[in-house]
Amino acid sequence: MLMKLRTMLKKQKGFTLIELLVVISIIGVLAAVAVPRFMESTASAKTAKVQADLGAIDTAIQVYAASHAGVVPVYTTGEVGTALTGTNGALPVPPTGNFRIGGATGASVVTYGIDAATGRATATITGTGAGTYTADTLNP
Repeated sequence: MLMKLRTMLKKQKGFTLIELLVVISIIGVLAAVAVPRFMESTASAKTAKVQADLGAIDTAIQVYAASHAGVVPVYTTGEVGTALTGTNGALPVPPTGNFRIGGATGASVVTYGIDAATGRATATITGTGAGTYTADTLNP
């Protein structure tokens, strides 16, 4: 009888239901921890892209002003975009989705622009932390 039980156990292949449930629950716990961190790092990366874009637009504004006797353009995307890219006259397109602004995630960028008073590139933010930011004031 003992031999019969051993042979029967050796013939069984696969996993038991309990083993599968344990593995699935471990995967679920790992996913519950990893997904929010991934989303937060994605939001921080998008914010860093917006900061880099604003810095590039600021540089293009300075190039434009240097080649036009110090005149700062009043939101002329074509002129600044040409100074930025050299050809098509378009400002960069801001990324879409959630951003991390001032420590909170949930903001989204609407547009890039140029502040006529300061001659700085701006990003208009909606949602969490709504407002108009420059490269210096946009804190992830």
